[in-house]
Amino acid sequence: MIRNDKKRLNIEKRVNEMVKVSVIVPVYNVRDYLKQCMHSISNQTLKDLEIICINDGSTDGSGQILDAYAAKDRRIKVVHKKNTGYGHTMNIGLDIAQGEYIGIVESDDFIENNMYEDLYRIAQELDLDFIKSNYWKYSNAGKVLDIGSSVCNFNTVLSRYENLEKIFAARCIWAGIYKREFLIKNQIRFLETPGASYQDTSFAFKTSVTAKRGYFTDNAYVYYRIDNENSSVKSKEKIFCVCDEMAECWRYLQESGLDVEQIYPYYLVNKKYIYMWNMRRLIPESRKIFVRGVRKELREDLEHSYMDIQKLPTHGGQDIPFFLNYPEGYFRYVNQEFTIVTSKSIEHLLDEIKQESCLYIYGAGKIGSRLKKYISNKIHSVSVQYLVTQKKENSLNDVLEITSKKLDISKVIVISVANGYGKMEMAIRAMDKGFDRVFVLDDDAVRYLREE
Repeated sequence: MIRNDKKRLNIEKRVNEMVKVSVIVPVYNVRDYLKQCMHSISNQTLKDLEIICINDGSTDGSGQILDAYAAKDRRIKVVHKKNTGYGHTMNIGLDIAQGEYIGIVESDDFIENNMYEDLYRIAQELDLDFIKSNYWKYSNAGKVLDIGSSVCNFNTVLSRYENLEKIFAARCIWAGIYKREFLIKNQIRFLETPGASYQDTSFAFKTSVTAKRGYFTDNAYVYYRIDNENSSVKSKEKIFCVCDEMAECWRYLQESGLDVEQIYPYYLVNKKYIYMWNMRRLIPESRKIFVRGVRKELREDLEHSYMDIQKLPTHGGQDIPFFLNYPEGYFRYVNQEFTIVTSKSIEHLLDEIKQESCLYIYGAGKIGSRLKKYISNKIHSVSVQYLVTQKKENSLNDVLEITSKKLDISKVIVISVANGYGKMEMAIRAMDKGFDRVFVLDDDAVRYLREE
């Protein structure tokens, strides 16, 4: 019996030594897409795979589909468990994995059949900690190539010591493979929070800040499904889950012995992208709840001792103060819901309003008065109506409140106050009123008008 046990262990050891890539597949209620996913993995041209499928308490028959595949392919290992969430599910996969490298395939996606052969070959040749690829955004309407960030250096070995800006460029974790020894050495695991909401965020951050040898190939292998209505990112309930992930990023950064001061600017850029993504998926009411909830946190980021505007990266970092000060205003600006007017673009504002018979200036103080004078000198045919948030007892009769029913929301409205936070709040108030041609004078434009 002892001899047979030793023989079995030796066989298992040899099998494990042959595993080049362990593929972890987290599964939860994806019956409609699972066969396509499993077929694409089991038919990889790289045969030395270990395929680890973790069924996280599916109730739609996904577990039976996995068992049927496992019965036909000895490389497939299936773990059935109660629903505990994405993070715990992925950590079980990491614990089981025996491959030299680890890949991840989301169970509603599918991959090209040469993906792991290509990625493993490059990873081996260059001794990489990780390698990531481009991917296709896929729906029933077709596929669109996601070419990655413009700052991303393709087909070049990158180190976070020298290329922090570039190595942070690709945050998707399922478009590549990671050296298992690298993950273990740096204690890189998933945050085990309930559900399936952004638990890949902190994993991507940890691999980016610790990798000595990362690589991005411009080939695309993954078909990332964007039309799955059951996808966790479409949930309207988990408003603040992304905050848990960013807190985990900060914990790891402080406890890992890394250069926090050097990495902090990129941590903020990462937070901006993640929070913006979260705000984009939320309905307006939930977005406002989220903004109110994170406002104090973002102000603390802005005032942190590590915050240095001069050290913010060129790509994605220059608008960090805008984002930290006015998160909802920044979100609506990025989504082109209003236009920022600078001293250099103020002529474009004149082009916008020269055909108008009436213009609203929201802000009846000195800046508004200067703007009215500037416009009147340039365009004689435009009449100006001042708007305020709330009229004072001594307000002029021709001043209206933004809530007035007399307003024509088809007209141009220009926010003209010096207070930064105030102007963002006023812009949001105007958009909520229904104005869709909203212009906001930035500090540079305000200074320009003062000097006129």
